[in-house]
Amino acid sequence: MSQVTHKRGDTLSLSWSWKDEAGTAIDLTDCTARLQVRSKRGELLASADTDDGLTIADPETGAVNLLIDAETMSAVPLGSHSMDLEITFADGTVKSTETVKLKIIEDITR
Repeated sequence: MSQVTHKRGDTLSLSWSWKDEAGTAIDLTDCTARLQVRSKRGELLASADTDDGLTIADPETGAVNLLIDAETMSAVPLGSHSMDLEITFADGTVKSTETVKLKIIEDITR
């Protein structure tokens, strides 16, 4: 998932499956997650964490779901932005996904 194209004002819903280099699911039991969408200048445009918008849906298979509401996404400006998903493991280890480009395009129906 190196780029996601999304219409401004629509609910953003994405899923990840956390795996190691060999493709084996990483157990996310007792982990927390956070995600930030940032502009090219580094401005925080939207965020989510395990208390709001991010769910570790199936810890044993490494499944993580993201849901950012339409109202929040309507404030994200048109253009290309960056985001990544960061997992904090129970032992304090922190790992992030690749940086994903989030391209926000205009919604025709307003």
